[in-house]
Amino acid sequence: MAQRMSGFGPSSWLLLACSLPLFALIVGLAGDHFDRQRSALLSELETLAGEQQHALETMLAEASRELSRMRLTMEDRLADPAASPVGVLSGQMRKSSATVDGRVVEGLEWASPAAGTEGGNLVAVADLLDNPDTSTATVKAGIELLSTLSLERRLGSSSHWSYFISSAGDFAVFLPGTTLQAMLDAAPQRLRRTDAAGFLRDWLAYDVFQRGVPQRNPHRRAYWTSVHAEPGGAGRMVSYAAPVYEGDLFRGVVGTDILLSAFDGILRHMEQPIGMLAILDQYGEIAGLNGVAFSADTRLMREHVAALQIPEGQRPNFSLVGDDWLLTRSLEGSPFRLAYVVPVADVRAQVAPQMASYGLILLGLAGALAMTLYFLHRAFIGPSIKLARYVADHMAGVTCERPRVPETWREHFDAIAVAFTNSRKYRARLEESEARLLAATSSLVDGFAIFDSNGRPVVVNKAFTELLQETDAAGISACLSALIGRHDDKEAEPVLFKGRWITGRRHGMPMGGEVVLLRDVTAAKQAEIQLRDSEERYRTMVDTQTEFVARYTPDGTTTFVNDAYCRYMGMSKERLLNREGSDFDLIVPEDRDTHRQHVLSLSPEHPSSTIVFRSLAPTGDSVRWEEWTDTGIFDEAGNLVEMQSIGRDITERKLAEEALRASEARMAAFMKHAPVAILSKDRNGRFTMANPETVKRLKHSETELIGCTTAEIIPFAEAEMMDRSVREVLVTGEVQVEEQYHPSLAPFLYSLFIRFPLRSQDGGVEGVGVFVVDQTPQKLAEEELDRQKEALHQNEKLAALGSLLAGVAHELNNPLSIVVGYAGMLHELATDEPTKRRTKEIQLAAERCARIVRTFLAMARSKPVEKRCVDIEKILDDVTELAAYGLRSNGIIIERERFQPALPPVLADADQLHQVFMNVLLNSQQAMMDQDGPRRLSLKTDVVGNEIVIDLRDSGPGIDETVRQRAFEPFFTTKPQGVGTGIGLSVCLGIVKAHGGEMSLEPADGGGTLCRVSLPTTEMAPHTAAATETGAFRLSGRILVVDDEPAIAHYISEALSAEGVDVTVASDGPAARRAILTGIFDAVLTDLRMPDMSGERLLAFVGEHRPSLAGRVLIMTGDALSADVNLSAAGIAVVEKPIDLATLREALRPLMSTADNVPPATRVS
Repeated sequence: MAQRMSGFGPSSWLLLACSLPLFALIVGLAGDHFDRQRSALLSELETLAGEQQHALETMLAEASRELSRMRLTMEDRLADPAASPVGVLSGQMRKSSATVDGRVVEGLEWASPAAGTEGGNLVAVADLLDNPDTSTATVKAGIELLSTLSLERRLGSSSHWSYFISSAGDFAVFLPGTTLQAMLDAAPQRLRRTDAAGFLRDWLAYDVFQRGVPQRNPHRRAYWTSVHAEPGGAGRMVSYAAPVYEGDLFRGVVGTDILLSAFDGILRHMEQPIGMLAILDQYGEIAGLNGVAFSADTRLMREHVAALQIPEGQRPNFSLVGDDWLLTRSLEGSPFRLAYVVPVADVRAQVAPQMASYGLILLGLAGALAMTLYFLHRAFIGPSIKLARYVADHMAGVTCERPRVPETWREHFDAIAVAFTNSRKYRARLEESEARLLAATSSLVDGFAIFDSNGRPVVVNKAFTELLQETDAAGISACLSALIGRHDDKEAEPVLFKGRWITGRRHGMPMGGEVVLLRDVTAAKQAEIQLRDSEERYRTMVDTQTEFVARYTPDGTTTFVNDAYCRYMGMSKERLLNREGSDFDLIVPEDRDTHRQHVLSLSPEHPSSTIVFRSLAPTGDSVRWEEWTDTGIFDEAGNLVEMQSIGRDITERKLAEEALRASEARMAAFMKHAPVAILSKDRNGRFTMANPETVKRLKHSETELIGCTTAEIIPFAEAEMMDRSVREVLVTGEVQVEEQYHPSLAPFLYSLFIRFPLRSQDGGVEGVGVFVVDQTPQKLAEEELDRQKEALHQNEKLAALGSLLAGVAHELNNPLSIVVGYAGMLHELATDEPTKRRTKEIQLAAERCARIVRTFLAMARSKPVEKRCVDIEKILDDVTELAAYGLRSNGIIIERERFQPALPPVLADADQLHQVFMNVLLNSQQAMMDQDGPRRLSLKTDVVGNEIVIDLRDSGPGIDETVRQRAFEPFFTTKPQGVGTGIGLSVCLGIVKAHGGEMSLEPADGGGTLCRVSLPTTEMAPHTAAATETGAFRLSGRILVVDDEPAIAHYISEALSAEGVDVTVASDGPAARRAILTGIFDAVLTDLRMPDMSGERLLAFVGEHRPSLAGRVLIMTGDALSADVNLSAAGIAVVEKPIDLATLREALRPLMSTADNVPPATRVS
C-alpha cells in the first residue's frame, strides 16, 4: 500500500501541473471581468461627478455675476460727479434706536417703504449726515445698490446675505434687510456694543473686509474667504467679496455670503450609489459633503476625507490613492475643488456579486480533474513509474525482479533486461580500445583531444591541458570555445590566451563528436605584431593631420594621400591612387599657367614654394580655393622626381572676404536709404557720420555737419537736450532711449532718440551712435485718440446699461405672454359689459407693458438696417411712452400736435428713427433740468410738399450760434465731463441723411431750442393683412407645443384647441424627442431657451430624425437678441414673446396648410 501511494504522488502533481494553465485562464478571465466591471462603475461615477460639477459651477457663476453687478453698480454711481446733496439724502434716512443691556443705541436706517426683508436696509451711525467727511456719493450708491439687489433676489439668487460695508465704518447696506435692534440682538456677546459706531467698526476687522483693503489687495481682485460661522447663527458659510473704488479712493467692500447648506443641497440632489462626494476650499477645508460610505455616517465620512490629505491639482479621472479611489476637479471661476472618494472595499463589495459564475466553473473543473486523475493512475501512470524504477536499477548495476504489472506491460520489462546484459559486454571492449588511444596521444607535441557529441572531453593529452592550463571538463570546453570557436576543418586565427598565442583546428567524426588539435605560435605572432605596430605609427602620424598631405610626380600623378585629403576629395585612398588622369587637371584653366610656373620654379637650391589657386571639385559642381606648400624631391642629377605637398582648403576665408566687401556695400546702401536718421559723434560731441535722412532733418549738407557740434546747428536749448544723453552714454557705456520734442526741426517735431556706445577694439567707448525715429504722426494720432477715448467711455456705459435692460425685458416676456393671452381670451368669453370693460383694460395695460418690453429689446438689438413703410406718429408715441416717467419726474409736460387727417407713410428703419427721436428728446430733457418755471416739450408733425416735418421744441435756455454751428460735429459736447460723449447728434444726423432727410437746430421763438427733422414720404402702401381672409381662416391639424413654462404651454394649448387644432404638449426636451419619434404632427412650436434642451438643438433633432418636419418648426422666444442673430440668419421663423394670438395664428398658417388639400400629417415619413 505504501508503494502504491508513493507512486500516486508524482502522477497527481503531473496532472495538476498540466491543469494549471486552465485554472490560470479561468482566474485571469475572472480578474479581467472584475477589472471591466470596476472600470464601468468608476466611469459611471465620473459622469455623476461631472453633473455635480456642472451644478456647482452654475451656482458659483451666479454668485460671481451677482458680485460683478453689485461692484459695477457701486463704482458707476461713484463715478457720477453729480452726487446727491446731504439735504436730499436726509429725506431718505430715518433715525432708529435699539436697546442693548439696558442702554439705548442711536443710529440711522433707510426710510424707504421698500426697506425690510425683501427690499434690504441701510444701517448707519447717528451722525452720518452731520459729519462733513461723509461721502454722500457712497451713501447714495449704497441705497441704489439695494434696488439692484432686490431685483436680483426676485429673479432668483443662491446668496444668503448680500451687502456693502463702507471703508469709513460709518454705514453698511445688506439684503435681506433687518433692523438695528435685530442685528444687535443676533450679535455674539463679545461683539455687542452700546453705540452704533463701535458695532459697525467691528465689521471692519472681519476677514471678508480685511482681505479687500488696498494693503492686502493692491490689484483690486475679487476673493473668496475661508469657511466661517455666520454671526447670526444661520450656520457655516463662505463669502465672495470685492473692493469698491472711486477712482483711486477705497470706498468699501461688496460681498455675498453662501451657506454651506447650499453646497450640501446640490450634492444631495443627486445621490451617490457608493463612496462620498466632498467640496474643498482653497485651504483644504470641507465645504460640503454627501455620500453613503460608512453607512452614510457624516462624521466618519468627514474624518476619512480629512485624513486622506487630498493633494493639490486636478485628477479628472479616478486614480488609486492608498486604499481609496480618488477623483478631484476644480470648480471653474472659484478656489473650490470637487473630490469624489470611493474606498476600495466599497468597490469590491459592489462588483463581487457578479463574479459567482466563475466560482462555479472552478468547482466543476476540480471535480472533472479528480476523476481523470484516478483513471490515468490505474491504467498508465502507475505502470510507467514502475518501469522507470526497473530501468534505473539495471543502469545502476542492481539485479532486481520484475514487479507486478498488467499483462500488456510485461514484454517491455523482459526486453529491457536483455538490453542491459548486452550493454555490459560492449562496455568492457570499449575500455580496452580507449587505453591504447591514450598511450598514442600522450607522445604528441601539439595538443590533442577527442570530444563526444555533447561537447564533453573523452580523450585529452598532456600538451592539450598544458596549453589550456585547465584539467576539468567544464573549464576545457569553455577555453576551447574562446580559442577556436566552431571552425570546421579549418585552422583558426591565433588567439592570445593566458600569455601565449594559440591556434587550432576541429575535425568532425562520422559517429558524432570531434577531434581538436592545438598549436603554440607565440614566437611567430610576436614578430608579426612588432612589424605592424611600426607601420601603424607612421600612418597614424600622417592621417591625424588636419591639413592635406599628398605626394605627386611632376605630371600630377598621385602616389600618396592621407585621410584628410580623402575626405576633402570625397574618395577612398584606393580610388585616388588608382584613378586615371592628374590632380592638376582639376585646377581651373585660368590658374593652370600660374601653377605650371610654380612647379618649374622648384630647384635643389629653392626646393619649397607656396601657391594659392582655384580648383574644381571632383563632381565639377563647385569651385574651391586651395593653398599648397610644395617641397621638391630631386635625384642625384638635380631632376625633380616627386613633390611632397601640404595643403589646406581656404574657400571659407575667401568667401568671408568677399562677403565682407558685399556687406560694406549693403551697409552703405542701408545708410543711404534708411527712413530714420542715423549719425555718430566722437567723444567731443562732433559729428563723424550722417546719413541722408539726417541731412534732410537738420537742413545742412553732410560736409557742413561733419566736425560740427549740435549747438552749431540748432538752438542752444535744444542742442543741450540732445547732448545731455550723449554725455551719459559716454560716461556709463549704456544704451539711452528717450523721446524729445524739437520745434526747430519742424515738421519733425517729436522724435525717439536711441543712443548707444561705439567701442574700440580694447572695449573703451570712443564715440556714440544715434538712431532718430520720427514720431510726429504717431504722437498727433495719440493725442487725437486720447480725446476720443473719453468720449467713447460714456457710450460703453450706455451699451452695458442697454444689455442689462434687455435682460430684464427678456425675463418679463414669459409672464406677459400669459397676461396678454388670457386677458384677450377672457375678453372674448365675457358676456356682460362690465366684465368686457375690465378684461379690456387688463388687456390694454398688458399690451402697454409688452410694447415697452419690445421697445427695450429694439434698443438693445443689434441688426442690419431694414427699411419698410413706417408710421411716424406711432414711433413718436413709442418714444414718449418710454420716456414718460423720466419727463414726469422732472416736471416736464409733453404737448402733441398731430397732422390731420393722417401722416403719409415713410420708407425707413423704425429702430433707427426711434433712436434719433429718443436722443433728441433726452437732450431736451437734460437742457430743461436746471430751468426754473414751466417746462414744456412740444412735438408737432406736418406735411410740406413731399416731406414730413417733425418739430421738437423745448422751453430750455436755448442755443447760441457757436454751439448751433458745431452741434453735429463728432465728439463735440457742452455737457460736463463724463455726462455726454458728443456723438449722439452726429449719429442722428447720419441716420436722417441716410433716409434722404435733413436735421437742424435753431433757437425757438419765445425761448428754447427747436430741432426740426424732415423725411421724404413714400408712395408705397403699408402692408396690411387681408382682414377678411385672416378672419375667415381657422387653423386645423396636429401640432406639438414644447415649453418649459407650464402656464404658457397651457395657454397656447387652450387657445389653439379652441380653433380645432389637436395639440400635444411637451414640458421639456426629452419629452419632445419622444413625441417627435412616436407621433404624427403637421408642425412643431417650441421655446428657444429651455434648461435641458434648447430650441436650436430640438430643431437639429427634427432635421435628423423627421426631415419632413424640418421646414415646419416655429420658434418662440423672449430672448429676441440672440434669436435675431442665430435663427433669422438660418431662415427659421421666430415669434417673439409676449405671444399675441393673432400673430401666432398668422405664423402657423403657412406651416399648417398644404398645396394638395391632403392633411400634412398623412405625408410625414
